[in-house]
Amino acid sequence: REFLSDERVVDLPRPLWFIILNFFILPFRPKKSAEAYKRIEFCHRFPLVEITNRFADQLSDELGENYQVRAGYLLSEPRFTEMVKGDSEALILPQFPQFSDTTTSSCMDQLESVRPNYRNEQIKFIKSYHLLKGFIDLSVKRIEEHIFKYPVDEIVISFHGIPVRYVTQKNDPYYLHCCQTFTLIKERLKFDHSKIQMSFQSRLGSEEWLGPYTDEFILKKVAKNPGLKVGVYCPSFVADCLETTDEIGQELLDEVEHEGGELIFIPCLNNTVEWVTGYAQMIKIYCENPSEQFEDLFYKPNDLKVKENMPDLKQKSTPMSAETKRTVKIVFFTLFLDLVGFSIIFPMFPAVAKYYLEIDPDNYFLKLIFGSIEMLTNAGGSQMSGIVLFGGALGALYSVLQFFAAPLWGGLSDKYGRKPILLISVFGLFLSYFLWIFAGSFTLLILARFVGGIMGGNISVATAVITDITDKSNRSKGMAFIGIAFAFGFIFGPALGGLLTIVNPLEIFPNLEQYGVNPFSGAALLAACLSFINLIILNLYFKETLKPATKEKLLRTSNLFQLFKPLPIKAVNRTNYVYFLFISAFSGMEFTL
Repeated sequence: REFLSDERVVDLPRPLWFIILNFFILPFRPKKSAEAYKRIEFCHRFPLVEITNRFADQLSDELGENYQVRAGYLLSEPRFTEMVKGDSEALILPQFPQFSDTTTSSCMDQLESVRPNYRNEQIKFIKSYHLLKGFIDLSVKRIEEHIFKYPVDEIVISFHGIPVRYVTQKNDPYYLHCCQTFTLIKERLKFDHSKIQMSFQSRLGSEEWLGPYTDEFILKKVAKNPGLKVGVYCPSFVADCLETTDEIGQELLDEVEHEGGELIFIPCLNNTVEWVTGYAQMIKIYCENPSEQFEDLFYKPNDLKVKENMPDLKQKSTPMSAETKRTVKIVFFTLFLDLVGFSIIFPMFPAVAKYYLEIDPDNYFLKLIFGSIEMLTNAGGSQMSGIVLFGGALGALYSVLQFFAAPLWGGLSDKYGRKPILLISVFGLFLSYFLWIFAGSFTLLILARFVGGIMGGNISVATAVITDITDKSNRSKGMAFIGIAFAFGFIFGPALGGLLTIVNPLEIFPNLEQYGVNPFSGAALLAACLSFINLIILNLYFKETLKPATKEKLLRTSNLFQLFKPLPIKAVNRTNYVYFLFISAFSGMEFTL
């Protein structure tokens, strides 16, 4: 939970990520991870911790009594932040050879939480050592020793992955550092350079990560060349851990053997004597000698050679710009608030029917609805079936009005722009909820629902906004946010509606009944407040997305019946009809429940 809650690791909007993390990842992933850790533990000890602690002890011996060396951790005890509290002087060495915001910057964030002014104090970082001669040369030696014992046909240098977006949009230098490390190791290996490849492992979720992906890359090679022997080394780690020992050394090894190949897992540098010595030398020179000597400890890679080994990152989907993301967030928030307000009444329908039957039994509209229901069902005055069907009728009134109004608002937004239509429709929703607050008669409730249904045009306009700001490659991603807003709105709306019926405003303020306040006014007030907030956000922050050039090309009609005219592509028409039937059946089932 702590690791995946770090905004450096996952940078999705916090409310969205909170739902995904707590409802879709944490109920399942920890069990799977625990099984993996169980496979690599020895006497309740884990390689990463044991190797790091031994490395720290050996490093302390190598550096001598002038240095105090302590091993601390980001996510387990002892926490490294506990070691730097107060005003002590410290040199911090994150054990990530290549710098990344997802790792080293996370260390810096945690440090800042206990030492807010650490940059002005006696605390120093060695942020990366991916070019350290000792690290590169010993990695080469490590690989050559293993492939001498266990000859291989190809070598794969596998780095831990991060989302491509972190590199292309956030300028994380990690990809460059990986390519520099790979180039320096490849140049020094006494092996056919054409058979040394770079890949990335350990991805999470469906987003596009740095590639090629180690598992897919190796398995494809083995499928084409049965019996292929592949050596795998992971230089984004200096101590073996779950990602090396289990992910590569066990899971991938089993998959490769199943496909008829052979995988040789090459361990990290761990706490080998030479690595401890080389690391100690870096620390001593950094602390005791001029910076010129410190620079001599690092290789200076040839930029041209690095570029040869650094394929351009081409995302399958076009990254959204900061402005596009901002607009998507506003649209998401707009729809979410609207759908909360729209669905807040769902659990109240039976109670609403009973209430108005008691206080306004002679109302023309109430008699009309219940009379029609009884006539259609031959219920014989059965109040229960009448109340149930009344809820369906009241809900259907809103949806039928939306059915006719949504294309109209969509067409108007093509002509006059998205923002004015959004503002009009949100204001109309606010007005409908405001009327509901004072709906002391059934007539006023019907009027409120009528206004709300007619003004519910922002769904079609929101879809048009997403179309304006995306292209074919990333439109599905933008549309997904509309789907998520619907889901969240229909989760929280009815839940809030149910909770708000517990408190009857008339029991607290009985004098308000003369103004039309009713037992459901609390829910109506919340819906009105949400719409009012929505109105302010749209007015202040939403920027028009319909460009003049686009406006001229738009051919959308606001004629509802024209929308049902078949398209000239039969397969698309069939898809549309099937989806129409599916969504009708699903919505009907959902609303019936």
